[in-house]
Amino acid sequence: MRKTGFTLIELVMVIVIIGILAAVAIPRFMDLRDEARIARCQADVGAIRTGISGWYAKFNVADGNATVGCPSGTQSDCVTSGNGTGFPTAASLNATTPGFGNFAFSNQQMPDKTHIFNESVTNWGTAYNENTGDLNQTMLCTK
Repeated sequence: MRKTGFTLIELVMVIVIIGILAAVAIPRFMDLRDEARIARCQADVGAIRTGISGWYAKFNVADGNATVGCPSGTQSDCVTSGNGTGFPTAASLNATTPGFGNFAFSNQQMPDKTHIFNESVTNWGTAYNENTGDLNQTMLCTK
């Protein structure tokens, strides 16, 4: 009568090999998680920048009086002080209520601020210069 099966040594070797593969793979998967979060942050920054450009193109007024060009009922969302650039205000980038988010995104709200990769930055407006319309991706999407 012939016995078939694996010996204890063979089973132990398989377990050791699986353990080694897991020890190598787990740190790599953790890096992929961070890379995915950074990519999500960069995508959101790109979407916000596109919205800022669209806002500026639609509501900027050549004479510097941005309140004339701001959409009806959202004058508080336009920069009107200083040179009156017509860019959305930093506060409107942080707001969860309609305004800039309503204009720029199909779901009518800003991307969730939990997508910001840098944990020391609390909201989108922190990295935004409302006088130039620049949104600092490096500040938002790096540690």
